[in-house]
Amino acid sequence: LKLDGGVRTNVILFKDAAAYAPFKPKRTDGSIDSSVTGFFVAGEDVNYITLAVGEKPGAFGTVFHEYIHFLLDANIGRSDLPPWLGEGLAEYFETFQFVDDQRVMVGSPPPGHLALLRQNGLIPFSAFLAATNASVHRGTGESRTLFYAQSWALMHYLFHSRKVPAGGLDELLASLVGAHSSSAAFEKLFGNEARPVETALLEYIARPLPANRT
Repeated sequence: LKLDGGVRTNVILFKDAAAYAPFKPKRTDGSIDSSVTGFFVAGEDVNYITLAVGEKPGAFGTVFHEYIHFLLDANIGRSDLPPWLGEGLAEYFETFQFVDDQRVMVGSPPPGHLALLRQNGLIPFSAFLAATNASVHRGTGESRTLFYAQSWALMHYLFHSRKVPAGGLDELLASLVGAHSSSAAFEKLFGNEARPVETALLEYIARPLPANRT
């Protein structure tokens, strides 16, 4: 994994949500996307991670989330990954934290994700796997949050479930890079039916989930 993308990354902190609002990305209709709490902008000479201090609990999680996108861009290219995988990895690692100044912990549920999934259920996998970056960002704030939560849950399942074949995540990632269909790559790992995985994921999120300490 290449950790240096060849350009500097600057983190810009706005003092509050009001100061950040004019700089948030816009929707296709030209309106400001107020649901965005942090953003990564890649450039040829410098990258930027932007967020507002205090806009949501765990603001540094936004930095970690966007940094994962930077690493994916530097190593793979965001356009070569389906959004459920890119956002799933970013959501999984955004809860990175130090433990006793000697170890790190990742994989804790981001605030509200489990409650949202347990209350609303899953997006049908046929729509979930077929989603594009454009379709995700066209959605409402609520639908996007649900998509992010499900992406996190699936990534957590792939990392922690004993039902996933050894090396399965590596195989899935290799299959997805440059693939024309994320559904096809997913089916290559789990079989032609996504339904069993969808059912297993529902059962998985119904119980307490572990974090990973290193």
